[in-house]
Amino acid sequence: MMKITILLLISTLSLCANAEDSGADSQSGWYAQLKNHLTEVWQKSDQTDLYVPLVTYHNRSMYSREKIDSFNERPWGLGIGKSMRDADSNWDGYYVMAFKDSHDDWEPIVGYGHVKNLVGQASGLNAGVGLTAGFTARSDYNYKPLPVLLPIAAMGYDKVIVNATYVPGTKGNGNVLFMWSTVAF
Repeated sequence: MMKITILLLISTLSLCANAEDSGADSQSGWYAQLKNHLTEVWQKSDQTDLYVPLVTYHNRSMYSREKIDSFNERPWGLGIGKSMRDADSNWDGYYVMAFKDSHDDWEPIVGYGHVKNLVGQASGLNAGVGLTAGFTARSDYNYKPLPVLLPIAAMGYDKVIVNATYVPGTKGNGNVLFMWSTVAF
């Protein structure tokens, strides 16, 4: 697991480092296409996003009442990102955020997200679904980097969006709805 985490981190860093020279036309294959897309998003991002964590909700059917009562469900924190909308109002962006987790400890996350616009336009009411991939670190894992790949649902108006993801899990672990807002400027 740690080798995969290190490999993903090195790949992400190399994408950002090579964002200036994307001589990608001569490359082919899915990795080259992904690298070209991530580089293009990095170079063409025209907005900065402020990330504001809103709520953490633990699935009540997966935890005891005592455990629920011990959790922090107010994830105070803040983040910043760099993003863009394409011609179809799809959203792509890089972000870094830190918030208070379920145990009231700080949890940083850094990643990339893509939301496919399904309803409306970026300049008005809009909604979509997508994925985010990145790394987080938690106190209960001794702040070792943990890869994340999670779904995103997003709905908003113009430059203010409310986003949600669900962290799957087992009885007494995971099963958390996390919501945050992004404000583009």
